[in-house]
Amino acid sequence: MTDRRPTAVALAGLLIAAALAAAACAGSTATPPIVYVTPSPSLTQAATATSAGPGITSAPLATPTDLPAGATWPAAPTLVDTVLSEGGSTASCSTWVITLHKPIATGIPSAGALNAAISTVVDGYASDFKSKIAGASGSGPCTLEGDFTVGIATQAVVGVVFTNQVQLGGATTTTVGSLNFSAVTGKSIALADLFADRAGAATILSTQSRALLKAALSITADQSLIAAGTGSDLANFDGAWVLTPTGVQLTFAVGQVGPASLRTPTITVPWSALSTVIDPGGPAETFVAPPSTSPASSPSST
Repeated sequence: MTDRRPTAVALAGLLIAAALAAAACAGSTATPPIVYVTPSPSLTQAATATSAGPGITSAPLATPTDLPAGATWPAAPTLVDTVLSEGGSTASCSTWVITLHKPIATGIPSAGALNAAISTVVDGYASDFKSKIAGASGSGPCTLEGDFTVGIATQAVVGVVFTNQVQLGGATTTTVGSLNFSAVTGKSIALADLFADRAGAATILSTQSRALLKAALSITADQSLIAAGTGSDLANFDGAWVLTPTGVQLTFAVGQVGPASLRTPTITVPWSALSTVIDPGGPAETFVAPPSTSPASSPSST
């Protein structure tokens, strides 16, 4: 995991002030990003960046059908990396430390709803970890280190994958989760929301996942775990999935499709494989636009 923790909260403040000053010098048309920092009661939070990082897509997609009549098409969001930290000590853990990277969205009308949804996810990881501290055993420390990656961040949708490294006095384990969100409606997106034919989608995801995992993991012998973890049920794929410009990215839990040594395998099922089952009025409609769609509005141009 990349160490992006700030050396001091004051440094973050200086970076933000510098970014705002630079924007002001660029002319009156420049609109500097606004960073909202609202720490929870127990976690301290510091902003560490004021601009979109690598992997954040800001190019517009075609206007979705659920855009309200007469509404203006908003700008793409900016996602700001912040760090939540907390620590202490207990009888079972000589020390315990929580360090969680958390994205904060600005620049879209639904930023408040998106940030509330992100906080629910990230704060949930911290609460779950603290509930397990009392039962920790072993001589090692108790730590929770969380990070995120952005699958997509456009005017239409935002998709984020969360990865956590958990140590409770012994070996480190990895957990994954995700959040996909409509920047237009302000609502979270479930995997099932993408599809008009959900049974057909489950079958395609199963077939595609088995082929892609076999290739990615180079498994030539026992493939029973792949088969067991990728049956034709959407529940096998909705634990940690994210929208991307090229397809639906799936991350599997430790042990779901292979031995624990494989950790959390990730594959991407291309939109071309899912085109026949996508809901034409749903949140993934712009990824499978008909050939007549202009290059400027096609997802392939992002």
